[in-house]
Amino acid sequence: MGDKIKRYIKNSVIFTSYVLGLGHLIHYLNRGKVTLLSIHSIMSNSTPTTWQPVRAQLDPAVLDRNLAILGKYYQFVSFSEAIDGLNGKTPLSGNSLAVTMDDGYANNITHGLPVFSKHRVKPIIFAATGHVEQQRCFWFDRIDYALQQVSSATITVP
Repeated sequence: MGDKIKRYIKNSVIFTSYVLGLGHLIHYLNRGKVTLLSIHSIMSNSTPTTWQPVRAQLDPAVLDRNLAILGKYYQFVSFSEAIDGLNGKTPLSGNSLAVTMDDGYANNITHGLPVFSKHRVKPIIFAATGHVEQQRCFWFDRIDYALQQVSSATITVP
């Protein structure tokens, strides 16, 4: 199927869902619950780096735009507020949204924190302490970097 047809089908499904109010229905059915948003690696494409990771990186401007939209429909909560609400210690307000950064990259702070602060989002950042203490990259980043250092002339396929 061509890209044009796929894009048309995708846009048609999104438009139909919007017209039917499915987003509002899902939002209503999930009230009193906590939605978790997991974000990985926030980096501007214009930021100079030693290598360009193949994995997708979230541009701070896109994060800003997405948080502005989500802020219209969700109440941003910290993880402690989410846990207290889920345990019944405090009431959850409407549709709660907690943000997690599961990779612990420094760019979570350098590029993400200004945007999170602007939208009053208190994300929890999980740092892989073994990697931090040993100053070692994740295995997938090491493979990514190694593959980018090899020229196509050195690869032979039998």
